[in-house]
Amino acid sequence: MILKLNMEINRILKLPEVSEVLVKTGSESVGGSPEEFGNYIAFETAKWAKVAKIAKIKGE
Repeated sequence: MILKLNMEINRILKLPEVSEVLVKTGSESVGGSPEEFGNYIAFETAKWAKVAKIAKIKGE
């Protein structure tokens, strides 16, 4: 199920009308595998947790 959903998302991200909207909003259509997405989320979580700690930002 995850792989099928991933394939569809990647297909949709390649559609010209989708890419156009993403570019207009300052986004980028990258796509990729479920593993790559998991790695990206882990990296971003660690990065922003460090920023929050340095800035002494606490969750509510």
